Amino acid sequence: MINKKILLGLLGTVALVPVMSVKAQACFFHYPKPTVQYHCTSTVVPNNISHSTRPSVYHVTYKYYAHSKKIFIYGKTLNTSRVAIKYGNQSIRWVNVNKDNTFKAAYHFDGDKNFDIFGLDSNGRKVTYLYNFTPMVYTSEKPVIQKAVRNDKGIMLSMNNSGPCVLHLYNNGHLIKKYRLHVANAHVLIRKSQLQSNYQLTITQSFSYQKTSEAVTVPQLAVGETYQVNY
Repeated sequence: MINKKILLGLLGTVALVPVMSVKAQACFFHYPKPTVQYHCTSTVVPNNISHSTRPSVYHVTYKYYAHSKKIFIYGKTLNTSRVAIKYGNQSIRWVNVNKDNTFKAAYHFDGDKNFDIFGLDSNGRKVTYLYNFTPMVYTSEKPVIQKAVRNDKGIMLSMNNSGPCVLHLYNNGHLIKKYRLHVANAHVLIRKSQLQSNYQLTITQSFSYQKTSEAVTVPQLAVGETYQVNY
């Protein structure tokens, strides 16, 4: 048997070390992934992106079809998700980009306003320069009557056209004749039967895949008179 006094003495000499209970708590730090936001104003794109990867819209072409009054717009893009097309003050139309980075859009319109085209990222933000083409691009130039001679057969017009086109002849706003010109600087005869005493002739011009031009007035001439433009 161990003496109680001895036992108590032994216990008194032992240093009792308190045990601390620590709960381990994991700390998770969420580091944001680095991102580049391509958020541009009307004509500004980020300058910190190389030209080879900078979002862009390029090689834009078009074809206009008079019978449907539609213009088909084609183009290529780089690093864009969609393309926005805006005609004049009308609402923006969105066009998806194909897997080969091309796009195509059919746009029905009247009038002669500008088309604005620009690329968007997946969040719908503008990321490219503004691509713009005006009515001067998609509308045929007005016909130029270089010379007009009135004789017994009618009026012979010497046109200053730049190539194959179609001329539309109107009398008081009514279409009376179409002329298909296959060469530049062609000659057109307006027959005597089309020249009434109160005639008011106008003529328009249209080239392939372009909108018809504005009308110009055919000069009123008496038999034997000549109209000529001198440069």
